[in-house]
Amino acid sequence: MIRFAAKAHVPEGVEIVTLADERAKDPGCLQGIFDMVNEIGPDIPNPDVYTSPTYDTFLSGIENPDALHDGYFLAKAGGRYVGLSNLWRSEGSPDALYQGLTGVVREHRGRGLEGIGQAGATNAALFAVALLALSDRKLALKLDEFRRKQTEAVLKAAPLKL
Repeated sequence: MIRFAAKAHVPEGVEIVTLADERAKDPGCLQGIFDMVNEIGPDIPNPDVYTSPTYDTFLSGIENPDALHDGYFLAKAGGRYVGLSNLWRSEGSPDALYQGLTGVVREHRGRGLEGIGQAGATNAALFAVALLALSDRKLALKLDEFRRKQTEAVLKAAPLKL
């Protein structure tokens, strides 16, 4: 998280929202997100030629029980979706999360949005682990140890001056 901190600023005119919040405000938002995903898709490194998914295929991913709508971050500029970074639960391992697509439409690249995706995904992952840890003592202990080490690293790198 620390290595992304310098990049994690929201450029002027851009807001970061979640899929959960957007769907609550505007159930029709999925078409705009679908359009953005297809705009980003051809630029994703892939050994095959990019083939745009159908809207139904896109929806099946969004409605998948492993999709984390609170961990699906979207960048909006002028009401248009211009970037995303998302997390998914692991179907086989309830204590594992996967980083999904992180991408920015071409005209918004190089403006700082890439760092937001990485930092946002890291924060969402920690939040999701904390939720899972509520019912998993072993995971809770691992999370406590991670946070202790993270705090020590931060304090060592930049001691607090009181």
